[in-house]
Amino acid sequence: MVYRGFVVGKNTIKKQLRRLSALKTWQLLILLFLVLFIATTTLRINNVGMVQRRAAVLEADKNLDEEAAARHLIALKDYVNSHMNTDPGKITLEHILERDNEKAIRETERKTRGNPNGNIFKKAEEVCRPRFKYGYSVAYQQCIIDEQNKYPTNEKLDDKVTLPIVEKYEYTFSAPTWSPDIAGWTVVVAILLSLLIVIKIIFISILKLLLSRYRPKI
Repeated sequence: MVYRGFVVGKNTIKKQLRRLSALKTWQLLILLFLVLFIATTTLRINNVGMVQRRAAVLEADKNLDEEAAARHLIALKDYVNSHMNTDPGKITLEHILERDNEKAIRETERKTRGNPNGNIFKKAEEVCRPRFKYGYSVAYQQCIIDEQNKYPTNEKLDDKVTLPIVEKYEYTFSAPTWSPDIAGWTVVVAILLSLLIVIKIIFISILKLLLSRYRPKI
């Protein structure tokens, strides 16, 4: 004897299974792959845009064009702040820094002619340069300061070179974790599709399990 409650319950489960099975999982997977392809492509385009703007900054630095460097830095900052996957890393205006360092050195040498201690910066550089061969870093500057301080100060208070502060020539920008552009929205769609596929598989498995164990009460 088949009870009405058993029939109704079983039919309800079958109806839900038919609804969930209407959209095939393989169709969702194909759609997911397409969205992932678009997301990957747009994320790559975002990164290329950052690389181009960073290259413009470095080119201006190479040409010792401070005005152009400042302009391109603003453009890079605005782009990075509004696009995901665009972290440029630390940018240093090395050529402009080196030029300003040389300018400071020449000015100090001019002022310290006749110094009984000799050119103390040159002496300090002879000690520090072999240890720091890759530019005017903060560590290099500290080494210069430490070496210069070993010599007695001349009556003139400007007999020791003061190099530009390296941090003023360094720039870091942070890209957002998510941005409301094509890349950002396609990533959202990809996540939602992935969740939909997982939830669909779980629900179908549960309904099939319930259907297989469904027994009428006697």
